[in-house]
Amino acid sequence: MKRILITGASGMVGKHLLKSLKSKKNILISPTKKELNLLDKKLTIKYISRTKPDIIIHCAAIVGGILFNKNNQTRMLSENLEINNNLINTAYNLGIKRLINFSSSCVYPNTNNKHKEKEIFDGNYEKTNEGYALSKFFSMKLCKFINEDKKFKYKTLIPCNLYGPGDTFDPKRSHLISSAIIKVSSAKKNRDSTVVIWGSGKVKREFLFCSDLANFVKFSIHNFNKMPDFINVGTKTNLSVLDYYKLICKTVNYYPKFKFDKSKPDGVYQKKLDTSLQNKLKWKNKVDISTGLKQTYNFYLKHYAKN
Repeated sequence: MKRILITGASGMVGKHLLKSLKSKKNILISPTKKELNLLDKKLTIKYISRTKPDIIIHCAAIVGGILFNKNNQTRMLSENLEINNNLINTAYNLGIKRLINFSSSCVYPNTNNKHKEKEIFDGNYEKTNEGYALSKFFSMKLCKFINEDKKFKYKTLIPCNLYGPGDTFDPKRSHLISSAIIKVSSAKKNRDSTVVIWGSGKVKREFLFCSDLANFVKFSIHNFNKMPDFINVGTKTNLSVLDYYKLICKTVNYYPKFKFDKSKPDGVYQKKLDTSLQNKLKWKNKVDISTGLKQTYNFYLKHYAKN
């Protein structure tokens, strides 16, 4: 019987983790933000002392899309730093031996190469996302130092971009796929002939369906001792922003013309992960991009389209 604490359980990834890890062998602890505000260190210590988890899955974070991150660098750095420091240090000081930390592909240098785990500490972050990247870098470095005490095993997963049911469909904070679904769906509803794409549309992104990431976490728990300290989690999909818009048009069954707003930032040219370590563990994702987009669009129709 494992007592598993999931931070950020009300978010997209957290909800899928609760489904994936539901078992008679697991006791899932999934506090709301009111029950466990990770910006409050005293409350964090008190909560973890009381619940005594065997393992913590840390996926809580302040997140947003490219423009939100660019315009809120101070908050993205300071609040995420505080969240990560409070949670990881508390777990360490209370003797929680196992922890899975969520990082992001934004910790990699701004290059056009596939990103390997050994490049994590090279710096040179993409400027629109620097605050968030630095906070994730801190969490990884902290876990690395803690692992020098051999009694502790704090693993960090570095997923590519994520999407799926439960994604954020707030236009001010949405990421590429949810933003594109909003725009194309609205164009269909209003019979608009044109959809505006931010930037050039040429930059490339790799996307993983959220339930696949949840399944990888489950896999990681069962294979904990085989896991490296840092591991990329990705797919074979590496498409341009324009390609994703075309796929979403097919999903929505509406085909407007595209206009490119080059006053908006592109971000890094590409964020393709090297998945050699993942492949050695013989794990691969199950949900292809077309199936994932259909499920995400259906979620949007059910929960947001009427608004």
